[in-house]
Amino acid sequence: MFECEICVEYKPKRQSFSIKGCTHSYCFDCIRNYVASRLEDGFSTINCPVPGCPGVIELEDCHSILAPVARETWKSLLQGDSTTPESSYSPVTSIHDILLRKLAKENQWQNCPKCKIFVDRVSGCRLVRCRCGVSFCHSCGTALDYTLVHTCPTSRKRDILYIFIVVYLILVLVVLARETFKFV
Repeated sequence: MFECEICVEYKPKRQSFSIKGCTHSYCFDCIRNYVASRLEDGFSTINCPVPGCPGVIELEDCHSILAPVARETWKSLLQGDSTTPESSYSPVTSIHDILLRKLAKENQWQNCPKCKIFVDRVSGCRLVRCRCGVSFCHSCGTALDYTLVHTCPTSRKRDILYIFIVVYLILVLVVLARETFKFV
């Protein structure tokens, strides 16, 4: 068993995809979707999904796990053909992307400003650190430098609303207290 670094699921070792010059582990489904996505974006050279990793995915290494349309698109891109077959559009990848973005929005996940992976904040302050090493504000997605003070516009709106609610409740309590003691 191994843990795929994209879907973060444990899979049988026989479903592990190896990239030349790389030590990261991915399952066939995730590599298939990743490659299809990169091909849709027009890339003929496809690197490991981890930023800065020197690993390169080669067509011949994943030929057997790709759909025929993806293989043809990649061949066209490698030959310098800027026009790819119309059938290179992959509805599966697009639907996957749409569902992932919807899930991220529902769970209030934030994209890392550097590697674009989704990051979840379970509790604590708004400052989070991605596994790629970048620290950023989970509320607005701004990369943070520890030498600067960050005032998040998203959080500021929430803080103002919170202050308004607290002041309102205090005023209600004051009015109720006056009414209560007025009749005593």
